[in-house]
Amino acid sequence: MSELAAIPVATSTRSRTTLFAKAAIAALVLASLSALADASAATTTTTTTNTSWVDHLTSLNASRWTVDSGWSNGSWQINDWLSSQITYSPTGMVATLNKDSKSPSGYASGEIQAKAFVKYGYFEARIQAASGAGLDTGFFTYTGTTFGAATNNEIDVELLGKNTRQVQLTYHNGAGQVSVPLNLTFDAAAAPHLYAFDWEPTYIKWYIDNKLVLTQTGSKLALPTEPQKLYFDLWGSDSSGQAAWMGSFKWAGHAIATEVACMSYAPSYTGKTVC
Repeated sequence: MSELAAIPVATSTRSRTTLFAKAAIAALVLASLSALADASAATTTTTTTNTSWVDHLTSLNASRWTVDSGWSNGSWQINDWLSSQITYSPTGMVATLNKDSKSPSGYASGEIQAKAFVKYGYFEARIQAASGAGLDTGFFTYTGTTFGAATNNEIDVELLGKNTRQVQLTYHNGAGQVSVPLNLTFDAAAAPHLYAFDWEPTYIKWYIDNKLVLTQTGSKLALPTEPQKLYFDLWGSDSSGQAAWMGSFKWAGHAIATEVACMSYAPSYTGKTVC
């Protein structure tokens, strides 16, 4: 624990419960029908899987991932999700936030979500974060009423661009959240580092570069219990409601990107890294 220190800062008010399409009425109807269909499918196929996998993200594995496109999380977010903002290279996947005339918000960024739900296990991602006020590079699991779950559950690793020498580790159970910001000994935007969490019935443990940095046992708030999907994204906000936590996004005249070189899942943590 000597390499990271908890510090008191404001916590996120982020919610992923609303798919807020900002297009013409016809497009909104189609998007709503599509969302309902996805939610229905998720409700009926939320059988948990415990199959290990590792993905170096040099190309899209369409059987594992959905690339989100054509909607937004809400008006507090400056960007819509567009599939064009997810690209691949020999070193991994890049999510880019940029101005986009096709996006109703004027900005577009990238997000992927796993198709399968899992209940418990060990999750890894090798990430080089984006830098800049009002930006959030996110690696997390999530489920909610959109997917037919009884309540919203989420486990986060968030790298805020306003201070890339810090990481925010959070879990939500629908009734509230527990969030711990930790100082890093490195700049998360300067080079890739390995972020991981082990979600088990009696604890969540977060690791950075294979070193344990935080354990939560549910003593402050009950731990998540709903099967969840794995996500990676980059988003921005200039909302006054988010400013104290993440700063306010201002266009700097160029695209902003984050790269993830590997993501993986295993049913349990064995003491060794996978990515």
